[in-house]
Amino acid sequence: LKFIDMNEYNSKVKEIDIVTKKIALGESMFERAVADIKSMDAEREQYVQEKSKLTASLDLDRFCHMCLWSKSQQITCASRVKALQRTYDTPRHTAMMSAMKKESCRKSDEDMEKRARQEKRKKTKEAELMEHWAEKKKDFCAECEWEEGKTCVERVNFLNERYLIPRERAKATAMIESNECKFSHQKKAHGPQEEKLANFCPQCQWGPHLTCQQRVEYLMYTYKVTQRKAKLDAIQKPTCVKGRA
Repeated sequence: LKFIDMNEYNSKVKEIDIVTKKIALGESMFERAVADIKSMDAEREQYVQEKSKLTASLDLDRFCHMCLWSKSQQITCASRVKALQRTYDTPRHTAMMSAMKKESCRKSDEDMEKRARQEKRKKTKEAELMEHWAEKKKDFCAECEWEEGKTCVERVNFLNERYLIPRERAKATAMIESNECKFSHQKKAHGPQEEKLANFCPQCQWGPHLTCQQRVEYLMYTYKVTQRKAKLDAIQKPTCVKGRA
């Protein structure tokens, strides 16, 4: 049994009391933050619905981005909008309404019904994914390509910054939008490649005066590809895979 000086004892008790109060404060702040996020998410949803109503009232929900505004010049409706914005500083929605004077830039009733069904399925899948998110979130592949030239994490950042969608929900959305954002899909579609990626050797030699990591950085800088895509290129050389050098 060890006895300590009373002053030391009082000092330790005081420290414990301070730490306990800090923990309680931290827990309280965390609970408030969670409540704020839920409140902001609900408020965001209200704004999204309001925006949808206003957009529909102007028929802007019928705007077809990839349809052709000019078949002869192969100009899409989206390109026409950008041209009006760039040339005449036209506000985006005004430019969209101008482009929609061409019937080809308007979605048909059939297209709108199809889109509504797709959105309904998407929301159902998103709700199911979020319900099991604690388990499913590890399947999110941040550096995979959501689409050509854009990673999944860049898509998440866009959804979060543009529409204020919470990051975890934005990850779920990206995974639903593109299977490429799922590790499980990558493993199924590119099994051997995934195994090689897991054994990527950055310090190994890709060439006489170039390491595998330097080759990756060169590809990323020169061709503006993602790190993952650059690694997939680099591991074509056996020397960039551990155990195969």
